[in-house]
Amino acid sequence: MPPVGLVIGGVDFANLFIDLSGRHSPTLADAKGIGAATINIGMFLNATLDFLIVTFSVFLLIRQVNRLAAAADGAG
Repeated sequence: MPPVGLVIGGVDFANLFIDLSGRHSPTLADAKGIGAATINIGMFLNATLDFLIVTFSVFLLIRQVNRLAAAADGAG
């Protein structure tokens, strides 16, 4: 999500996590390396934003196809 991160100030969503073990790791990779239990908020946000972008794109595509089909039916 580099474009979204750039728009909101350079936030890297991939490293947003909550460490449930009580240890404080600077990155998600470090937390996973020591076997800490984490809630990966950043991965969830990435997946959610990706889903919304794709669904909106498909919606726009289908809407345009329906307009073209209606125009073709009216002209013929």
